[in-house]
Amino acid sequence: MDARHQGVHLAVEHGVVEILRQALGLNLKEHSSGTHQGRLAITKRGPSVARFYRYFAALRLIAHDPLVRRWFQVKTAHLGGDQGQTGR
Repeated sequence: MDARHQGVHLAVEHGVVEILRQALGLNLKEHSSGTHQGRLAITKRGPSVARFYRYFAALRLIAHDPLVRRWFQVKTAHLGGDQGQTGR
């Protein structure tokens, strides 16, 4: 096991990844009530700068990766109207 994999293993073993995931607002939240099973969504917790960079990383992927761009187009096709910069 090289140092990089060992570092990842240690981080997972000590729960650092889980702590970092929650701190950046990447933990999932389920929107449900009573008998309704809701969708999972990323929470909007964590520092706004982390959300800012995550958003622009996603825009970059949509702009430069044909597979991601096609997935995004399919996922947003039902929304209609202007989707801002990402929907063009």
